[in-house]
Amino acid sequence: MSLMTTDQNRGSADWTYVVDKDIVDRAEATLVCQTVLDILRPRLTSVRIDAYSDYRDELPPEVAQAQQWLRDVGRAHGHGDPGMGIELDPVDDSNWDVLRTYASWSINVELLTDRNRQIAQLHDCGYSVTAELTADEAVQVARELADIAPVVPLLREREKAERTAARQARRARRRERIAGFFGRP
Repeated sequence: MSLMTTDQNRGSADWTYVVDKDIVDRAEATLVCQTVLDILRPRLTSVRIDAYSDYRDELPPEVAQAQQWLRDVGRAHGHGDPGMGIELDPVDDSNWDVLRTYASWSINVELLTDRNRQIAQLHDCGYSVTAELTADEAVQVARELADIAPVVPLLREREKAERTAARQARRARRRERIAGFFGRP
């Protein structure tokens, strides 16, 4: 299966991909987030993570420990909320270990490259994952996540959503016409 479009085959530009599944299983969320993190790590210069979770009452001990470590780092930086937008260095292995442990439990993780450009977001505790991937990275992510969910270009997802909305609008117009035909308001 090729994930590349004709335009992408011609150039080296990244395309935005989405994991095409609403991930709620914690093990799946962890695998998806760690896969994206590991594949993108060589390109990352910074990571911003929020040390808050929608699953705060379900955190395993190692995840709760990672959350506390992150909040301590946020507190040490002394800016606003110590649990929001905590900057991590992806080159530092201790930072990386904490990131891999906590990412799928965080309400938001932003992966950044040079000039602070965001190339991926792990959102809502791994429920929503998008990433700008090269063609090779997209194939690698898709291969590693094949048993969980397809990895598709976001454009395709937008088109699908637009088609669904258009279909629903057509149905609504048909219902209105039919109701008018039978004298119903």
